[in-house]
Parts: sequence; structure tokens; C-alpha cells
Amino acid sequence: QGSLVKLQVPLQVVPWYARFFLGKESHGPAEPNNTVYGFEQVPDPSHATKLAMKDLTDVVRCQIFPEGTSAQASFQLEHPDGTPSSEIVAMTPTEPAEGPNDLRLVGLKPGRVIPKVLDTESGRVLGELNILVGELVKRRIGGVAVIEKTWKSPVAVDWGEIDKLVTERFLQAGVAIEFTAYPPESVTYDFNKDGRLDIDSVLNDLDIGHASDELKAIHSAAFREEVDVMLYAVNRGDSTVGHRIVGCVMAIGHPAAFIFPDTLAQLHKQLGVVENLTLPMVASHEVGHSLGLHHNLSEAGNLMYFTTHLGQVGPHLRAWQWAQLNPTIQGAPDPPPPPEDPDIAPEDKPVS
Repeated sequence: QGSLVKLQVPLQVVPWYARFFLGKESHGPAEPNNTVYGFEQVPDPSHATKLAMKDLTDVVRCQIFPEGTSAQASFQLEHPDGTPSSEIVAMTPTEPAEGPNDLRLVGLKPGRVIPKVLDTESGRVLGELNILVGELVKRRIGGVAVIEKTWKSPVAVDWGEIDKLVTERFLQAGVAIEFTAYPPESVTYDFNKDGRLDIDSVLNDLDIGHASDELKAIHSAAFREEVDVMLYAVNRGDSTVGHRIVGCVMAIGHPAAFIFPDTLAQLHKQLGVVENLTLPMVASHEVGHSLGLHHNLSEAGNLMYFTTHLGQVGPHLRAWQWAQLNPTIQGAPDPPPPPEDPDIAPEDKPVS
């Protein structure tokens, strides 16, 4: 007779964890994203970072997996230096429910708080969120089309679309943009009569001392003292160095930013319409430079990624970039070290 052999089948352990997401506040099948201020899950989705603003309300979503375990979990607010968390941020609800939990956050004063989801019985951390609280700051941006008097070529620009996207991109860092479009200006700046705006001088060394006299002439004639940054829309800004340049600045942190609509239109003819390769995107990237941001050399999808080739510049800003734009934000991580050998955009690819 055969003998019975009992097989030992290992039990599958279902992971128990919590995750934080963009807040939705469900309004039917097409749930809008109602998170206003910054949220990032880079580099680790299990340790996301959220920006909250003093005296303003925002939403972030938390969900506990697997379903049916929320009753065994609890929320806890911790502050790294021991300050009572209730002085930094108000968060409701205070206990998790089944399904998505839309947490409403109101910043009370600048600081840092870590909401944790705990196993109530053991105290094990199921998930946590890093909340940075800052205050809303305002930046005034102007836009003006500049026409070289001797060329008399019109500059095609939709300031309304640029206003909309620039405002959206920088609100994630708690920066409220006040945008003003000014009437076009006629300026004589083609001093060497070569039929283009000389921008090569600033491309490899963003130093105001290296800006061409032509760039300086535009800024001197068309700048308005009431703005923090002026966007100059200018034709024929294409460079001679082998790249198609769609925008530039005179220096990091300098209030003069330039966008080149005709060069971008030529690229669209060459490449076809590329998502994210739009004039409002280019304007947002250049405004970032004028507000103090350097290129992000390693993360395609970041607003400050160093090349716009095929739309690799995206909408996102990292937490360390929020803090560079908004000095009220405390406790943000330091920027990562630059890559040792960043890719350089090949010839005939758009860069800015």
C-alpha cells in the first residue's frame, strides 16, 4: 500500500500597508484632482511629501490595504523636534475609515509634521507622509512681445495661455503668480545687422556679465519695475551653436526671461506637435530660472529638466525646488548631487 505524504504549503502573507496619493474628494465617476499644493512621491512612493499652506485648506488621500483592515489602524501626527503637531497643521478626519480617506489639511504655522498610519495593536508604521507647511508668497510676472524696429515681423504669442500654465506650475510651490500682459514694444537691438537676436553668449555660462548687448537693450527698453520677472517674446532668437533654442535667461535669478515663438513654430514643423513642447511650457521653464532654479539634470518630467527634446520637460517640481522658490518652507530635503556625466542634448534638438 502506498504511504501518505503531507505537503507543507507555505501561507501567503498579504502585506498590510498605507499609501498617500493626490487628493480627490470624490465628485462622481470623473474624480477631479483637488490637491492644490505640491505633492511628490519621488524617489520612494512609501515616503511621499506634501506641501500645505498656512491658513489655507488642501487635500491629500490616504488608503489602507488590504481592504477591511482600517479598523485596526490609527492616525498619529509626529513632529521631528518635539513641537506639538497640533500647532503646525490641522488634519481631519482624525481616524481612518474604509476605502479612500480624503484628509483635509490646514497649515497653522510653517514647520514640518509627519502623519503616520499605525497598527493600533503593535504600533508598527504602515505608512507615513512628510508634510511641509509654508506661507503663500506672491510673484509678479510680466509678458511683452518685442519687435525689432527694422524687421517689423509680428510676434505670435497667447499671453492668456502662458498666464494659465505659469500660474498652475508655481502654485504647487506655494507661489501665487500675478501675471500682466503689456502692449508690444518696438526696440532697435539688431546692432550687428545679422538678422537675429544674439543669445550664444549666455547659453554656456548663465552670467549677466556675458549677456549680449542685444539682450541688454531689450531688457533696458521693455522692463517694468513693478514686476519680479519679465518674459520677452522675441523672434529670431535661434542660436548658431547647433541647437534650436526656444528660450533662455540672462542669468539664474535675473528678472529677464526670453521665449522665441518662431523657433518653436519651426520645431513643430520639423518634429510635429509634441506634448509639453509648447510656448507656455517653455515660458514656465524660463520663469523658473528667473526665480532662482537651476536645471535639473537627471529627472525627465521635471519642470527644470535641462532639455525640452520631445517634451521631456514636465509639470513637476521636487520638494527641494519648492523651498528654493518659497523661502517660508522649512524642512525640505537637500537637492540631490548632480549626475557625474549628464546627457547633453545632441545637435538640432530643442534646449532651453
